[in-house]
Amino acid sequence: MKELRFFLGCVYGISEAYNFVKKSISSTTSTSTSVFLFFPNTSSEAASEFPGFEVKTFDTAASTYEQDVKNYKAALTQWYKNYESSLQAFPGLTLLPTFSEAYSAFKTNYVVDAKLESYITSIVINNYLSRVYDPHTYITPTKYTEQMYTGVVSNSGGGKGIFGILFLKVKYKEDAYYAVRGIEHNSPALAAGLNVGDVVLSANGKVGADNILKEVSNKEVETIDFEVERLSGVKKIKISRAIFSSDAVEGKLVETQKKVKVAYIRLRNFMDKEACSKIESLGTKLIQEGATGIVLDLRDNGGGLVQMAMCINELYLEQGSKIGAIKQTGKTQIKYTYSTKVKNRIFKDLNNVTLINGYSASASEWLSIFLQAYRKSLIVGEKSYGKGTMQSVVADRGNSLVTHAATVAKFYGPQGISPQLQTVVPDIEAYPFYTQTEATPYEREADSYENALLGDELRPIVMSDRQLELDKIKSCLSSNRYADLAYESKNDFLKRVHDHQVAVALSSVDCMIEEEIKPYRGIDIPVVDQN
Repeated sequence: MKELRFFLGCVYGISEAYNFVKKSISSTTSTSTSVFLFFPNTSSEAASEFPGFEVKTFDTAASTYEQDVKNYKAALTQWYKNYESSLQAFPGLTLLPTFSEAYSAFKTNYVVDAKLESYITSIVINNYLSRVYDPHTYITPTKYTEQMYTGVVSNSGGGKGIFGILFLKVKYKEDAYYAVRGIEHNSPALAAGLNVGDVVLSANGKVGADNILKEVSNKEVETIDFEVERLSGVKKIKISRAIFSSDAVEGKLVETQKKVKVAYIRLRNFMDKEACSKIESLGTKLIQEGATGIVLDLRDNGGGLVQMAMCINELYLEQGSKIGAIKQTGKTQIKYTYSTKVKNRIFKDLNNVTLINGYSASASEWLSIFLQAYRKSLIVGEKSYGKGTMQSVVADRGNSLVTHAATVAKFYGPQGISPQLQTVVPDIEAYPFYTQTEATPYEREADSYENALLGDELRPIVMSDRQLELDKIKSCLSSNRYADLAYESKNDFLKRVHDHQVAVALSSVDCMIEEEIKPYRGIDIPVVDQN
C-alpha cells in the first residue's frame, strides 16, 4: 500500500544517512560525492525546509491497516538491528513515526560535524524521494542546475582540480599497468604533453598499478612526476592539478579505412541550451572541409534537455517527421510533435552513424530511437540505459535555493514504443575493446532501481527493406574486415587503448558507401498498436 511505500522510503533515506555517518567521511571528501546529494544551507528541521514537498505521515491506526502494520513492525525490527539507539527513540511502536520524527531521532542519536549537516540532510531527502516517488525525483541546488544549462563541464575535482586523464588497466610486460586511454580537452595533462597510449611506469616514484592509482587519486597531491613509456621510449612528464572546463560539444574531421572523410562529433550531455546550434555549426564546418558522413558519439551521455534532442532530430529528419512523442503521467494517449523546420537539415543526406552504450540515457535515447526508426542513422555500440521518463525541473516554490525534479511523463519513439527499461538496441553491436567477447556489464535502469517505472512489452518494427540493408552492412563488415584493419594497423601502445566502437562506426560508413545504402527520405513508418 501507499503508506508502506512512504514508510519504507523513510527508513531507506535514513539508512543511507546512517551508512554515511558510520563511514566518518570528512567534510572535504564529501564535496566530491555526487552533486545531486549535496544541498546547501539546510536548517535543523528537514520537513519545514522543503515546503514544496508534501510531508507524508505514517500515524495510521492498526485496526485500519492491520497487515501493513505487521509489515511496518517487521521493517522497523530490521532497522533496529542496524541503529544502536533506535529503541530509545521509538518505544512501544504504537504509532509509526513521521518522516520528520524519524529524521530528528536520527540526528539526536548520531551527532556529526555541523559542516556535514546539509550534506546528510540531502542524503535523507533524496533517498526518501527516490523511494517514495520514483528514482528520478530529487532535489539539487538551483545554482548547480543553472550552471549545468551553460553546457560547460567543470572539472573541479572537489575544488582541488584534476589532471584530466582517463586510465585503462592493461597488461604490459607481463604485469598490470595503467595506460592513458583518453585526455580531456583543455586539461593540464594535454598541455603537459601526455599522449593517448602512454603506459604509466611510476607516479612520484610510486610503482605498481594500485600504488599509482592511489597517488593520482589523492587530492592532497597537487603535482605528479609521471614516468611513462611510449613508442619512442621512456619520458618524464610533470603534471599539476588544475580546474578547467570542457565544452559539451567537441568534434574533429577523421578518416575511415577507405580514406572517406567523416565528422566525428561528441556530445557529452544535453544540458547545454546551445548544444543543437553548436552541433549545427560544427557539422557545417566539417562538411565544408569534406565530411560526407557523421559519427555522433552519445556514449556515456546521460541526457538533459529534450528540446535539444528534438532540435538535433531536425538536423537529420525530413520535414513532417515526428521529432517527439510523450505520454503524460495519468494520460492514455501519446502526443506527437512534428518537424516544421524547412532548412538547415544538414545531416539528412549523409552517411550517418550514432554511437551508444549502456550509459546513454534519456535524451540520448530520445534522439537515437528517432534516428533509428526513420533510418537516418545507423546505431552502433551496445544497448542503451533504458530511461524513458521525463522530469520537470523547477525551483521550489518555498525555497528558491532548491530545484527539484519530478517525473511527469514517459517518452516514446515515432513508432509508439518507449525505451523505458527495454533500451534502444543498436543495429550493429560493437564492444569497446577489440578483444572483448562479451557484453559490457552495465548497471542499467532495470538493474539499478527496484521501483523504476514499468516499460512496454513492445518491440520496434524493422521494415523489410531496412533489414536487407542492415544485412548487407553486416556482411560487408565481416568480409572486408575494415574494423580489424583499423586495429591491426596500430602500434602496440595504441592497440592497448584502441576504441573498437569508433572503428566499427567508421567501418560502417565505408560499408554504407560500398553497398550503396542511400539515406531514407520517407516520413511514413509503421506504428505499433498500444492497445
